[in-house]
Amino acid sequence: MNTIMKFITNYFNLTVLSLFLIASFFLILLDSKEYKKEGLKTEYTFSKRVGYIYIIGGFAMYILATYIKT
Repeated sequence: MNTIMKFITNYFNLTVLSLFLIASFFLILLDSKEYKKEGLKTEYTFSKRVGYIYIIGGFAMYILATYIKT
């Protein structure tokens, strides 16, 4: 567990958070719209859920990286 925390605190910064947010908005806004237009319901719901997981996970790791120093 200590190794994972060191990795997060060393490599997760505002740039990585912005990449997570860009990827999540791409999944939620663009990808899911294309899937819905093509009638792919499973892919539509999956891309929406993964996009929201990216947002939550990105902010959680950013908070861990900035406030917990190991």
